[in-house]
Amino acid sequence: MSMRDEIKKGTARIEDFDTDVLLFCNSNTAQEGFWLSVARILRRTGFEESTVRSTFFDVVTEFRSADPKISTSEMTKTIIDLSSFAVTQVYEVDKINFALHIAKNPILYLVSMKNKGFSAEDAMSDLMTVRRQIGTYLRNNPTVTIEQSDTDFTAMYRASDSEVEYYRALFTLIKNAGYSKDDIVSAMMSPTILPKAGNDVVKTFLKLANTALTEVFVEKK
Repeated sequence: MSMRDEIKKGTARIEDFDTDVLLFCNSNTAQEGFWLSVARILRRTGFEESTVRSTFFDVVTEFRSADPKISTSEMTKTIIDLSSFAVTQVYEVDKINFALHIAKNPILYLVSMKNKGFSAEDAMSDLMTVRRQIGTYLRNNPTVTIEQSDTDFTAMYRASDSEVEYYRALFTLIKNAGYSKDDIVSAMMSPTILPKAGNDVVKTFLKLANTALTEVFVEKK
């Protein structure tokens, strides 16, 4: 008798099993819990998101060919959606926890990047990504705050990218990590950072960025 059969029949002691194992054993492939439990187990084992996602897709493909109950395109789509959602949910926790960690300790993270040879463009791009991730998370979880975050990161987060305050905070973080004014200027003009919209948007960006750059690197008399 398999572990799953023992749990379903009640012949196994519940306390002997991990909660995700129990959820896995008491659900089926057409239920969200099945895929969430497997994804959590695999994450805890050390598998990366891309590996789990591709494995789930391969498993669903095998299920479709082996089980006539899920051979219909509608059921297959349902299971693919459930498995994909599960991976996103499980690994999103890691991403947002890392983003919140960076928000609290941005200089340590940026200094580490610089020491590993990453450019100011890379550092700036990462900060912008972290800001977007936290913004999405906070909109979906309004009870969470970033009050304990670094003051410059908080200023960058709260300001709009159409305000000079945003770039002042961003450049201050990059500067404090050890990057030079020339490093930041080079990053500003890179395809990754430079807006891809029309000329007016680019002009506004450059005006705001240059104003902030002057303020951040003002020479002390």
